[in-house]
Amino acid sequence: MPVYVVTGANRGLGLEFVRQLSQSTDNTVLACVRSSSSDLADLKQAYKPNESNTHVLHCNTGDLSSIQSFAKEVQKTLGGDRKIEFLINNAAVNSKPEQTSLSIGPDDLTNEIRINVLGPAKTTEFLLAEGVLAKTARIVNLSSGLGSMAVSLGIMPRKCATYSISKGALNSLTVQQSGELREEGKLGPKCVVISIDPGWVKTRMGGEGAILEPKESIGGMLKAIHGLGEGDNGKFYTYTVSRSAVELKSSVFFSLLDLADADPDKAMSDDLPHPLTEPVKDGMPARPTPALDRDGHPTTALAHTAFLEPIERACRT
Repeated sequence: MPVYVVTGANRGLGLEFVRQLSQSTDNTVLACVRSSSSDLADLKQAYKPNESNTHVLHCNTGDLSSIQSFAKEVQKTLGGDRKIEFLINNAAVNSKPEQTSLSIGPDDLTNEIRINVLGPAKTTEFLLAEGVLAKTARIVNLSSGLGSMAVSLGIMPRKCATYSISKGALNSLTVQQSGELREEGKLGPKCVVISIDPGWVKTRMGGEGAILEPKESIGGMLKAIHGLGEGDNGKFYTYTVSRSAVELKSSVFFSLLDLADADPDKAMSDDLPHPLTEPVKDGMPARPTPALDRDGHPTTALAHTAFLEPIERACRT
């Protein structure tokens, strides 16, 4: 019975994660909510098919003491030697979408960094310290297309400055975690850490104009998460990655570590006359790699690649 932790589980994307994971009674789900006094009616309805294996725990990812208490509670909840196989760091805020780089409120940016970056960092750190993460854990940091510098360059006017900055920092956190968690004495070489973009989803954060139903976004992300292999460590995916695409290990889904070496002109072209080419590394020749659509089929455009999914809208979750 795999164990999942979902932060921010009482609404939006977190709620849909719980709903879909609860369709199988083989899953154990730890649904984390910011406040036990919140209205949890929707959450209770979502996990009803798997009520006996779902546990609602308090974890305010903006409060270090709350995260630490949650980490200590996990072992008591699971019992025995059970470990977390999937940690989904979903909780986040976009509290000031109207702010630009020229009008950032210092307290507002600090708050978004605290919740959107430090929250996932400390949740992972404290769970590791308590020894409740499996050696093969998949740690999933929910990011955004707005966390991509390449994508943000294509948005005029720029949008959601504080949120975008925080998600860019989250992607950097993913890079750091993907290396450090594999060190000796930590989780080791079999763990995988990724960032993933859920798309622009019809949630309260998504706001007016969002185009994706939560069911589609979460379904796509779960396929990607369940298909992750050890070679996917440190990469950034979108909800459009299908299981077959992950299994093909296509390098069109860039590693965050590869971006600095990529040719920006090639990377940002939406009408490539030739296949995208992986950067040359360690003297090895570049190899052509076709972009794939959501079903894993080759396509000539980059509409479904990790950092390059077109954004023609204001703010994305």
